[in-house]
Amino acid sequence: WCDMQGGAFFYPEGGAIYGSFSVADCRLTNLPYMYIWYPTGPSEFLRNEFVDSESIGIVTSSIVTISNNKFTGYKASRFTPVAAIEVIENYEVLPEYRPTLVIQGNSFLDVGTVSVRLRIGGYTRRMIDVQGNYWGTDNYATMESMVFDEKDDLAAPGIITFDPFLTSPDPAAPK
Repeated sequence: WCDMQGGAFFYPEGGAIYGSFSVADCRLTNLPYMYIWYPTGPSEFLRNEFVDSESIGIVTSSIVTISNNKFTGYKASRFTPVAAIEVIENYEVLPEYRPTLVIQGNSFLDVGTVSVRLRIGGYTRRMIDVQGNYWGTDNYATMESMVFDEKDDLAAPGIITFDPFLTSPDPAAPK
């Protein structure tokens, strides 16, 4: 368990940062933009609470799992508009056609704010699947407004599917 207040994790300023990671059961408060750039192996954020932090930006061809987290108070940064998670590039390279990016069981609690977005000018070879997350509401139109994809701007590189969705927070996510 950790309680990280401020500081930085994979901040995109200056030299490249490479590696894989597992961050679990932490409270991460007021963190700047996190740039997950081609992890060297499977990486994960599991059962964390992200509070008043900037986006997690992801460029991957490895498996990245973002599951059972709670996101509140996410902010814009100089790198991206407001979103909890921004998919910049997602290369589908696994022969079994399993997704390289898994976003599931999370609670996105800034209702009406974009929570998951595809970066304009980014690249993805498939739809981004964020099914099985809780969006803080049961209003379909509101949930739809919480994802940003080519239905919002044709320059976005794909579609985000979020249905079926959870009607309450996943029991494995922080309360």
